[in-house]
Amino acid sequence: GAVNTANSTTLPIVIPIGSRTPRICCRRLFKIHFRFLCAPVRRKVARIQADIALADALVEKVLEPGIDYGLHPGTRSQALKDPGAATIINAFNCYPKAEVLFREVTDVKISYVFDVALISREDGLTKCTGTGACTTMETRYGYRWVTDPEAYGFDRASLKTRSRDGRQLYRITNPDWSELENTILKMARKRAEVDAAMALPGVSRFMSKLNTGQPAARSSGPPSSRTNRAPGPYDPRGQLRE
Repeated sequence: GAVNTANSTTLPIVIPIGSRTPRICCRRLFKIHFRFLCAPVRRKVARIQADIALADALVEKVLEPGIDYGLHPGTRSQALKDPGAATIINAFNCYPKAEVLFREVTDVKISYVFDVALISREDGLTKCTGTGACTTMETRYGYRWVTDPEAYGFDRASLKTRSRDGRQLYRITNPDWSELENTILKMARKRAEVDAAMALPGVSRFMSKLNTGQPAARSSGPPSSRTNRAPGPYDPRGQLRE
């Protein structure tokens, strides 16, 4: 007699009672079942690879050098700029949703920290998030260079100096403190949007290629004019843009 040890929906394996299963049959059986089980995994891997390739192609097509990305000030590294973040967010059919994580406004310090979630317009799901911060502790916001520090109540003998265009400049604490909060708020949000855009598929890979010297494939079509392009139905940059 014989016993059918396989499920009716898979390959029928008949093993005689009282006999030993040859080792080679076990190996073949393992290979057959291994290929059968791994087929869905291979299909998923292939689909993921295709999605990555499509994301890379999209990023390389829509981002323009000098406008959307460029050298970061003071470094030799390419960085995604704010217009590039807005462009790529829109290209992925998302919109940014901002939330203030931290706010400090005093007579000596202004600080903001934003969290920005990129929401898909198709299904309303959060695709990725980013965080950005800005504070008056940064030199570019906390100070100003002037030629007449006494007009602002400062003694020039105690101030840092530098020369520009033949003029002597003195660094003073920014006198327009009341106007800084809006600037700090907008910059923190912009940085959060850029951080979130970098988390979208293909963006980080694209920037890494630029910074490692690998050529990025560019579209073979005619160069586009960002300034002549008509605005889309939705501006992902939000109301906090200048």
